[in-house]
Order: sequence, then C-alpha cells, then structure tokens
Amino acid sequence: MGISVPDMSGVLTSISESIRPVSEMARSVIEGLAPTYERLRRQFQDIARTLDKRLPANWWGVDDPDWDVVATMAIDEGLPLAWVVPSDDIQRLLAADSGSHRRRILWQRRAPILTACERELGRLQMAGSEYFAERIREAAAALDSAHPAAAQALAVNVADTLGRHYLPRFKHHSSKNGRPSTFDPELLASALVLGALWANYRSYEGGKAPIPRELSRHATAHDVSKRQYSKINALIAVMLATSLLCWLDRRAAITR
Repeated sequence: MGISVPDMSGVLTSISESIRPVSEMARSVIEGLAPTYERLRRQFQDIARTLDKRLPANWWGVDDPDWDVVATMAIDEGLPLAWVVPSDDIQRLLAADSGSHRRRILWQRRAPILTACERELGRLQMAGSEYFAERIREAAAALDSAHPAAAQALAVNVADTLGRHYLPRFKHHSSKNGRPSTFDPELLASALVLGALWANYRSYEGGKAPIPRELSRHATAHDVSKRQYSKINALIAVMLATSLLCWLDRRAAITR
C-alpha cells in the first residue's frame, strides 16, 4: 500500500517568498560591511608585519620560553632561531639538555626547517633581496643533494656579504668586542639574529687554536677540515643566511 504525500510546493513557495526580504536585507548588510572587513584585514596585516619585525612569527606560538636558555642558544651556541625554525621545534630546542642535543634536533628536523627557510625567502619584498635569496636556495639545494661542504661555504659567504654590505658597524658583531652583555626579549628579532651572527664570528686564528666544531665564519674560510665542515654546520649556515636576510629585509636595509 503506497503512502500519499501531499503537494507541498505551494507551502514552500510561500515560505521562500516570506523570507526573501530578510535574505535581501542580510545580503545588503554584508555588502555594506565588505569595505569595513577589507580595511580591518589590511590593518591586521599591517599590525602583523610590524610585530614580525620585533617578534618573529615563528615565536608567536612558543610557550613561556626561558630567556636565559634562548640567549645561550643564540649567543653561545650560534643557533639562528628567527623565522627559520618552526615554533614546535623551538619548544624541542628549549627542552633539550645540551648544545649537542640541540644540534641533533636541528638535523633531525632539517626538512621542516629548510621548508621554513624557503617560505621566508619567498616573502622578501625589498629590491636586491632576490639575488641573495637565490644563492641561499642554491646552498639549501646543495645540502639536500648531499653536498654539505658546498652548502656551508656558499651560505657562510652570503651571510658575510650581507653583513659587510648592509649591516652598520658590522665588525661590532665580531667576538673581538666581547660577548654581548644584553639580550632583550622586547627586541627579539634583532637579539636572535645578531646574537647568532656574533657567535659565528668568534675569533679564530688558524694554526694557533683547535679547529672549532661549531659553525665558524673564520674556520670555514681558512681551514677546510672535517671538524668544521659538517652537515649540521651547513644547515646552520643556511639558517643564518636566511634569518639575516629576512631581518635586513624587514628593516628595509637592502636598496641595491
């Protein structure tokens, strides 16, 4: 026995007609607010860009960092942490119990770190930055294709060139001036970038001191050795060049 279904078409038409004015009013309100939404979107983007200059976006999600540990990672261990390390990996680094442990974490997490480097290089806006970005990409590609020595040499040279050409008082950031006495979390981007740069420019006199295992601009340039040239140092060199270029770009320092 079939079930008889009443014809509801008239009822549905009546409902549709009754809500049409409400629907049109809502559409009108939304269209009227569209310029306001767009203006707010641009304002929030401007706020985000301004904040990113002082507090790199990869640190926005980091939970309650110990700033003494952060200073140790940047200034003593020479780890570039601005923009190029995902926030969850920063948490892993903060929880690590030694510098060697942190270096192992970086190498284990090299894939997302190199992805972050590429993403940030693609966001650069200043004229002149693309040339250096391409050299950093070449260094990253060399590392990815099992040529870490070539990657390290090129990335260190990029960072050195950027510092000499665009960083005021560049020699001030060498270790001849002593370890930086302050690490200001309120200016985290500058503290992270310049702290790591200082660490990688520690004084080193070839032949008079042991070749360092940590990344060193001077040892990279003057002593080709298994102690200095390594996969992890190549990765850190790519990170250093990328973070320095990002920092300069946000400061509108590159003009040629």
